[in-house]
Amino acid sequence: MERYLLFIRDDDGHDQTDIHPSESSAREALADYVRSRTKCRGSVTVLLDDDAIDQYFAGRDAHFLIARLAKTMRREGDPA
Repeated sequence: MERYLLFIRDDDGHDQTDIHPSESSAREALADYVRSRTKCRGSVTVLLDDDAIDQYFAGRDAHFLIARLAKTMRREGDPA
């Protein structure tokens, strides 16, 4: 079963990590995070998720990662 990791390192020094059932779910959570942070700073909310994400991360020393996690099959003789 695949899961998607969302990792955010913001410019305030706090890291956030979440696991999501799909890539689109992780991206929606990232857009929600961006919007919640920009409301605090008085910025205008951009309508499209991708634009909001690009604008937020372009303007600060912050990073995000969305990565697919997949359970690998055990080889015979490997410990459980």
